[in-house]
Amino acid sequence: PDALEGEMAAKYVFEERGKKTGARFYAAQDTSSPGLAQSFKDAFVKAGGKVVIEKGFPKGETNFTTFLQELKGANAEVIFAPVYYNEMVQIARQAGMYVLGLDIDERRVQQALEFGAHRAVTTKNEDPRDVGAQMTGGMGADGVFLAGVTTSSEPLNLSFDRCRHPGTGVGVGAGGVGEHGGG
Repeated sequence: PDALEGEMAAKYVFEERGKKTGARFYAAQDTSSPGLAQSFKDAFVKAGGKVVIEKGFPKGETNFTTFLQELKGANAEVIFAPVYYNEMVQIARQAGMYVLGLDIDERRVQQALEFGAHRAVTTKNEDPRDVGAQMTGGMGADGVFLAGVTTSSEPLNLSFDRCRHPGTGVGVGAGGVGEHGGG
């Protein structure tokens, strides 16, 4: 599955989003992150893209600022980072993003806060559409990162609905794919 996930991500950013330069940023000692990053690179280059920088970070890393500065300096149009949500929260915060965590499980909401999310709510108590609108003043997010496993397409559709145009929604994990009429 790793090879397919990396390949699909590369095809999406190259063909659908028109990105021609990319970076790969991965957890070097992880069991799946390097393989996903490599399959992305292979497919991206095969499609005609160019990987301008590759950075692996050590297991347990919590300070990503130097890596982020190097990635920014390479001027890649897209950064492929197949990492776990705890690392993604820290990376996003250190990149200057506001991080909102949403989950149906209160334990995961608490984990999101422990990992550094600015705000985290359970979708059992609050409508994520209302929370997102409040957070962005009704404008929509610049980007939404979705990590999860579900048979429903609703979380992915909701992610895209929370983005402003031309924002970006990113789904990582196993999810249902259904019809979506939003834009």
